[in-house]
Amino acid sequence: MEFDRTLIVAERRRSQRAVQITVAVLALIALATGLLISLASEQMGIAAETARAITFGCLTAGSVSTAVLYVWDRVYTEEG
Repeated sequence: MEFDRTLIVAERRRSQRAVQITVAVLALIALATGLLISLASEQMGIAAETARAITFGCLTAGSVSTAVLYVWDRVYTEEG
């Protein structure tokens, strides 16, 4: 039975790592998109008010993703 437990723990860690990487990449994409919109909105033909709203949304999404990553790490840390 110990072999099965070891395999399960290894698979769980691998899965958690994949989720962490996915959430981190999504946060980075959201932040980069917010920065791009903020800096290049005029060249893209986006109105200033619209650009502010889009930037705020992207920054919020990136921040929430980062918070989820932090909470996920705290809640699902393997003890033992």
